[in-house]
Amino acid sequence: MPPATARPAVAPGAAASVRLQPVSATSPVQSAATPQSGVLKSPPPPLSASQLAAAETVRPRLADQQISYAGVFSQLTALNNRSALGMSKVPEPVQRIVQQLLGLQVSSDGDVTGETIQKAVQQSGVFRETQVKRLTQNLAKGGAQSLPPGGGAQAGQPLPQGLGDLKSLLIQLKGLLREMGVEPSAHKPLTQPPLPSTAGFPKGQRPALNTAAAADLDEPEMLSRLLKDTDSALARLRLTQMASRGMMADESVTSGASKPMDVVLELPITLGQENGVLQMQVGRDRDPNSSKGEGEGAWRLRFGLDLAATGAVEAAVSLRGGSTFVSLWLDRAETYASLAGQRETLEAAFADAGLDLQELRLLRGLPQKTRADYGPQVDRRS
Repeated sequence: MPPATARPAVAPGAAASVRLQPVSATSPVQSAATPQSGVLKSPPPPLSASQLAAAETVRPRLADQQISYAGVFSQLTALNNRSALGMSKVPEPVQRIVQQLLGLQVSSDGDVTGETIQKAVQQSGVFRETQVKRLTQNLAKGGAQSLPPGGGAQAGQPLPQGLGDLKSLLIQLKGLLREMGVEPSAHKPLTQPPLPSTAGFPKGQRPALNTAAAADLDEPEMLSRLLKDTDSALARLRLTQMASRGMMADESVTSGASKPMDVVLELPITLGQENGVLQMQVGRDRDPNSSKGEGEGAWRLRFGLDLAATGAVEAAVSLRGGSTFVSLWLDRAETYASLAGQRETLEAAFADAGLDLQELRLLRGLPQKTRADYGPQVDRRS
């Protein structure tokens, strides 16, 4: 895998690695709206004054602390490599959590199907509290005890079936590292990703490369940094949850995108030696004449991705009735040329999946940004 600064052309047929499927509950656009995830079924209740006040209080601290998931997954990969070589002294529960977290990554090395995205969305951690509430209600109906505090994600407590999501596992990893006596590192990255938002276009985040050899890593220092990155990844996840509930300050700012989406989430992905992040936004245009707000409106999906092999890529997909509309913005000339050369193959893939593709736009460059898109980018205190 070339270094992050290299810009290789996209391999022929690379775009075809995503296997398209007929529109259903397992299609990528609708994957975040299934009953299992518990979102977009109806508009969320309005926020109370106390909720908004609490968001105002915690948002600056979280914004200062947050980092991309790419960093923590790079640390997890290094620790897992040490364990595989028999070089790690961390206890088995930590190794198990590390492997579970790495198992949440969407692998771009093979086929990525609707079911793949659906599972990743459900495990993104954004819906954790809803899932905990549902499991608690189900347990209560069955006469069983409720979940332990924290939804079973505290150190030493097994996760109930259906709660192996990103947030629960990160919370458990943080607790286990603390029990080992690990102290968080004082390091802070020079750059941070823009704050999550449902109002602006999604942004790709630069991947982290697994370039460090396991034999050269000092384990105590690595664990200290892993604890710090785990806490920072949790801060990022909490900001993503706040953005999906309309608690972020930039939600009212008009951007170059269409109207705000309903939910924003981020999926860790892996491609070769790269750990990346796919930021995804999902929205539903509900029928205003429907009393429950669940009319047959269009589904909308946007995503942003940045990998060494492709450069920054952003997309907008809309399902209106039985018709599909797709726009792809490609920052790198080689990526644009590669996909343009495969246009007929892409159109045929949509047809084979039973999707009525009305429009496929390939656009050179990225959508225009606005100030709503940007959060803390540079640590000017260092």
